[in-house]
Amino acid sequence: MFLSLKVTLEDVRKLNLPPEHVTRTPSGETFVKQSLQKGILPEILEELLTARKRAKADLKEAKDPHEKAVLDGRQLAV
Repeated sequence: MFLSLKVTLEDVRKLNLPPEHVTRTPSGETFVKQSLQKGILPEILEELLTARKRAKADLKEAKDPHEKAVLDGRQLAV
């Protein structure tokens, strides 16, 4: 599974991307390598993981049982 940005061959030509920055799949799809441009899925996953880590850290510091329950629910939901 590719986690980088999908582009067309026309985009590759317009942007003058060198071959080492592009990956072609056996089905003919073209992707920009993740080192050049991260795809939307990795960005979303990083945000979610950061939010969960933050909620877990807040959960450790919480004293009120109601607040702990809310924070635990938040980290489980994320």
